[in-house]
Amino acid sequence: MPKYGRVYKMPTETVNSSQKILLARCPLQYLLTLPPLLCSLILLSPGAHAWPRRAPVLLLRRVALLPAPNAIDPHVQRWLQQDHEREAVPSQDTLQMRSSRIARLLGTQRPEAHTPTERPTPLQLQEYGQAVFRTTLARRLHARSRATIIPDPEARQVLDRMALPPGSTMDRDTARDLCATLTADALIVLSPARVTMYEDRTPGALFEITLYLPVRRAFPDGSISSEEMPPERFRVTGTATAGRPLFRSEPDYTPRDLVRMAAERAAARAAHTLHTGRQDPLQNEGVRVALAPALLPEQADKLLFTAEGQQRVPDAVRIPGNVQIPFLPDLSPLQPPQILAPERTMAVLSQNRIALTDLWRPDDTPNEALVRALGPRLHADYLFLTRASTPELNEGPLAPGARTEVEAFVEVTGALVRTADGTVLWQDRARATMKEHTLPASLEVVEQRVMLTALRFAWLDLQRRFHAYRDSFMR
Repeated sequence: MPKYGRVYKMPTETVNSSQKILLARCPLQYLLTLPPLLCSLILLSPGAHAWPRRAPVLLLRRVALLPAPNAIDPHVQRWLQQDHEREAVPSQDTLQMRSSRIARLLGTQRPEAHTPTERPTPLQLQEYGQAVFRTTLARRLHARSRATIIPDPEARQVLDRMALPPGSTMDRDTARDLCATLTADALIVLSPARVTMYEDRTPGALFEITLYLPVRRAFPDGSISSEEMPPERFRVTGTATAGRPLFRSEPDYTPRDLVRMAAERAAARAAHTLHTGRQDPLQNEGVRVALAPALLPEQADKLLFTAEGQQRVPDAVRIPGNVQIPFLPDLSPLQPPQILAPERTMAVLSQNRIALTDLWRPDDTPNEALVRALGPRLHADYLFLTRASTPELNEGPLAPGARTEVEAFVEVTGALVRTADGTVLWQDRARATMKEHTLPASLEVVEQRVMLTALRFAWLDLQRRFHAYRDSFMR
């Protein structure tokens, strides 16, 4: 069963006094058992995107990570040394670090690790990102798969003995000989990284790198199939953006900070793929995603609470057709040419005489067969679907002659479907409520406002859930 999202409510003056009475009558020994019970429930309950722990798909006891770095720019060496010193800060200085970060946000203190005149070149940022990626990947492989990374001097010595340049491409036979000489279980060859700095609304960085595994062995427990193995060659990316500070015009992060964060996220994705075999579907090069327009109902039902009892009025409130949907799914690292806008997707649907309702089944699941047939016409690898169920309004007076309480219930659903075979890669739903007290004279305006606000909260929660799905490939 899918899990529902958070419930957002406006604060009201109504107090549930039954909870106070229950706690007042509850004996002390029962109250003392509540904290251990709550802790056990929190520890034992899986998260919304938790994956069962299992053995790694690859045998990663000794790993050769190539190419071994040779000469590094002096500025890059200094940056790496600063990163190492920052990670070695004792835990008792955490409060001081937090206070300095607050000071930087307020504009009263500049970051100590950077100089105001620091202007790194693109080549330096690329070399720095490659070094950060390599270090982070080695640390994550050791922490998660208990892998031992062969030291760089040992790998460089064997490469010199075999007359192989550090950055040379090698076939599988040469890679097997190299692994046999190094007694390595796997060989990971990193391509030169590509760093792109961009400035749209806020500064950001995109880090891209390709991993090549000419030698890889399945974990020897007999449960790993060939489909679960990571691809021989796959790309990982990482993005980072800088938020604007409150009281100064300069960004909170320098280009070097953005490159470091992007490289660390890319390394987290690479380590996840090497350990589990699972890969983020949007990481492959040349991927295209089509965004379908959101399917919105035209009316909302109303449930009236009167002195005579409850009365349901179907299609009582009309939903405006120009509702702004604040749903911006995280589709990084895709660029605008790789994303088919909802208007263009709707044009293709209209040309083929397909309605938005046809893309969904009655049980709020995607129509896989129709999506599979639409793939070649959309020229897209994935189709992103969203819809909102029929909202419901609860309306009734708080007391005779008093204000009227209006409460809206909304549920939205989203799905990411692969057009090649109709596989639903992600599907989740979010539910939100909004409540407001008003006078009968302004009831119609409040009904619209409460319903649209609940819709916005639900879309934002669904967006958060899709971001959590993307983040699950970095765990």
